Amino acid sequence: MALVTTLVRRGMSHDERGEAELVLRLARGDAESVTELYSRFGRPLHAYVRSLVRDAGLAEEVVQDTFVAAWRGAARFEGRSSLASWLFGIARRQARDRMRRAVPETEPVDGLIDVAGGGLGPEAAALASASRAELAEALDRIPAADREVLLLAFAYELSGPEMAEVLAIPAGTVKSRLFNARRRLRAQLVEEELR
Repeated sequence: MALVTTLVRRGMSHDERGEAELVLRLARGDAESVTELYSRFGRPLHAYVRSLVRDAGLAEEVVQDTFVAAWRGAARFEGRSSLASWLFGIARRQARDRMRRAVPETEPVDGLIDVAGGGLGPEAAALASASRAELAEALDRIPAADREVLLLAFAYELSGPEMAEVLAIPAGTVKSRLFNARRRLRAQLVEEELR
């Protein structure tokens, strides 16, 4: 089992060791590990999948399929990524397989309020003062790939390397997508404010 070597790797944080041990228990067929995995990641995965597929029932099926795939693939988890990015990647692939064209909705927008950075002028002010409804409308007007990267970064708080893994793109591409997505979102909010 590849994960066994991960458990003895030096320099692992307490959280990383806990995640590795959870996956090891999952690979061994421990039923309680599935419950623990679901309690930790069920809601964020469902919200993420719900942002990718419009049908609530389909989103639930995708999440269930994600946990089944994690159960079956746990023995192959090598610990090169975080448990969260591994699960989000599985969920994304499951959703993509179900819906050849992922069109994210804008349900989990609360975390996106933090997108505004200091000193960015009127665009940042528009973003910071936007209501949830205004933010949702602005997100609907930007490309699906932009919505997805913003949701992963701000609603689900994945790091750049984790987003690169989930999206299967280089880390540099994640940075440029995130920069452009923030710019497009701000522009939509400024445009809405001017109307």
